[in-house]
Amino acid sequence: MQNPKPVAVTAPVIIAVVLLITAAVAFFATLLIFSPSNPTEEATSQLADDYAEVTDRLLAIGDASRAEPLLEKYACIACHRLGGERVAPPWENVPNIAADRRPPLTAAEYVYESIIHPGAYLVEGYPPSMPQDYAGRMSEQEIADVLVYLLNSEP
Repeated sequence: MQNPKPVAVTAPVIIAVVLLITAAVAFFATLLIFSPSNPTEEATSQLADDYAEVTDRLLAIGDASRAEPLLEKYACIACHRLGGERVAPPWENVPNIAADRRPPLTAAEYVYESIIHPGAYLVEGYPPSMPQDYAGRMSEQEIADVLVYLLNSEP
């Protein structure tokens, strides 16, 4: 039996392998270093200013009676179930909890941010499991309807 001839490795193959390894190391280093954290009080104050105009407009056009089909359409209830096991904060007493969750954000601003930027603030004890694309998937009217519904929920 003859020994097979060694395969010559060309410079482009070596370069490609080195680039792939470098990219993989950078990716994993970023994963290890990145830790979602809650913004500083100064950053939160700026967000409150940014969100105020938007939430005022949404509250003016929102209709809570249209929200329940949206909660099903976007599968919100799957994680925010009332009672039982949860993977996300519950909806019980949303107006009061949201008002105190992240000062100086108002309850409306906090709920709005939780829908469109769910990773901006993580509630302790819950994984970052909220879909990150509701700002693009939901219309302004849908966000307004859900916002008004959640802020008018009974404790």
